Amino acid sequence: MGSTRDSKAVAAERQEIIRQAVAHMEGSDRSVLLRQIARMDLRDDLRVPEVLLAQLRTATPNTPEFYGCWSVARSLLRVAQGASRAERIARLSLAHIYGGGTTARLLKGEPAVDVLGSLREISERGGFGRQAFESIATFDGEALLARAEADGARYVVPEDIDWPETLRALGEDAPLGLWVRGTASLAELADTAVAVTGARGAADYGKHIAGDLAGGLADRDVTVVAAIGHGADGAALAGALVRGEAAATPIGVHAGGVTGSYGEAMLRHERWILSSGGLVVSLCAPGVPLSSARANQRQWLMTALTSAVVVVEAAVGSRTANTPRVEGRPLLAVPGPITSSLSAGTNTLIRDGEAKAVMSVDDITAALARP
Repeated sequence: MGSTRDSKAVAAERQEIIRQAVAHMEGSDRSVLLRQIARMDLRDDLRVPEVLLAQLRTATPNTPEFYGCWSVARSLLRVAQGASRAERIARLSLAHIYGGGTTARLLKGEPAVDVLGSLREISERGGFGRQAFESIATFDGEALLARAEADGARYVVPEDIDWPETLRALGEDAPLGLWVRGTASLAELADTAVAVTGARGAADYGKHIAGDLAGGLADRDVTVVAAIGHGADGAALAGALVRGEAAATPIGVHAGGVTGSYGEAMLRHERWILSSGGLVVSLCAPGVPLSSARANQRQWLMTALTSAVVVVEAAVGSRTANTPRVEGRPLLAVPGPITSSLSAGTNTLIRDGEAKAVMSVDDITAALARP
């Protein structure tokens, strides 16, 4: 079906994309953008209007800056080529009303714009509780998206070419959308990805193993996905990041918003990930604070994004030991000392046959290779 959009509206949208690209470039580390652009073949399937090229050259005549800006513009264009802005805003509005972990099952195959419109009609007739009514009546998704974009974040939805196949395979169990920071392609980074997770209060043993395994995976061009924070997950992100430009860059996952007030250690990890060409991802909108419930959602997202999960250290009954499973995707666990409570969870997973024991990167890649 052909597009019926007014040509002036299309031109205006393109100009807005250009404006955002220039704004992002001005606030970005150009050397980081150049490293990222060096990994790309810009001649392949850019699908960028001629006017964009002309405008970017005018905005940034210096060649290195131009290519840095092009990199950011390409990231924004991946979003512009997918869902309409109205559908994107409707999805993030529904996620706000029902919680960031809400799945596409809520839509029942209908466009989010229509579902949100129906909910508004019901709420106006008093068919909702007071809290739900106020959420629908007062929430401004357009303003939220505009603020997020100004801070370098974007909202990626299933209609976008940047939506990972690992999430697409979940069907109606996939989230309504994801908040993403960073200019890399989420679909490309998640194409071959493994979650490396463990106890927040991991022992030196767990942190050493997590970092070593993550570094080995990054060297083999496998994207490491881990929670941004302390313990085994933080060690995994650090292990992947120290391997240099030739290695795969990681995806850090937040339990709060992709922009928010975090401790200096978390912000340092976040900056390191972004400056290395990786991504920061969350189910939560910018500014949403951390919580235990959102930490559970984060564990689910890490599983959903990846082809396998490696649990390094976990106490019995802990959130990490109970990391959600996705059918057909292996759960792997690192055995530890039988005297350590932090390894009791992983040892139990292995003993009960819920997880396969891994002791090296080769064990992980072998599990990925199995049908």
